[in-house]
Amino acid sequence: MFSNQSKYQSQYGEIKESYAYEKFYFKGETKGIALKYVKQGYEDYLINDQVLRVKQGQFILVPEGQTFEAKSKLASQSIHGLCIDLNPTALDIDLAKMYANPLLFNLPFDCLHFSPLVKKLHTTHSNKDNNSELYQTLTILSKQVYSFAKEITGLHERLFVQSRNTDTQRAILIKMISCKNFIYQHFNQKITLDQLAIYTGISKYHFSRLFKLCFQESPQALQEKLRMDKAIELLQNNTMQLNTIAYDLGYHDLASFSKKFKNYYDISPSERRKMTN
Repeated sequence: MFSNQSKYQSQYGEIKESYAYEKFYFKGETKGIALKYVKQGYEDYLINDQVLRVKQGQFILVPEGQTFEAKSKLASQSIHGLCIDLNPTALDIDLAKMYANPLLFNLPFDCLHFSPLVKKLHTTHSNKDNNSELYQTLTILSKQVYSFAKEITGLHERLFVQSRNTDTQRAILIKMISCKNFIYQHFNQKITLDQLAIYTGISKYHFSRLFKLCFQESPQALQEKLRMDKAIELLQNNTMQLNTIAYDLGYHDLASFSKKFKNYYDISPSERRKMTN
């Protein structure tokens, strides 16, 4: 059984929830700029003779007026997702710039743990909002889609230095974004370049160079930033011991954490705690 029910509709677009409890097949055409998000299971899309698998936590953007086929062969697991059609004429979106980016559409993005857009999609699917809240959700999503598009445009410009081949750029982009998502998900664990190279299937040297080219910082710098940001948040809790914070962030002892923290912020964790409480 397959269901694609409208959750909210206005002049700005439409939010639909999709559910499938067995194998399904669906054929359609996008009414606007379509954003398809899979919260559970996976969906296979056939677009322009290309099969795109969108896995749990991933999404794709599909241009307006695009015919597509969607299906899944999962018989033992239900499939949940969202389909959001954004009306480009009613929203503040520069359509020409979006369509000029060859990396933006028809590409599964794996960025659940760091993208505000995907986090909003995740909560939109989970919440039973009223019409007023859903109206605001559509407005927020349109802005986040445009912000995401600008981010991918920047990545495209930097990847153009590496390769002018669009297929190569798309392959690199998928791996780098997936790796960034992995770092966000496991920042409080030990992560090595060898591990990330294996995860992406790229040599350690090549991976390190490509990651820095895409995101303008090294994987190690990103992990340290995430740990330090989280440390600031945890230090606001007066009942949490500094030893516990150090271990929760992946450090072996308080001394290692304190040294990293002071090098990063020019102040010790205990001094920082006194300032915020």
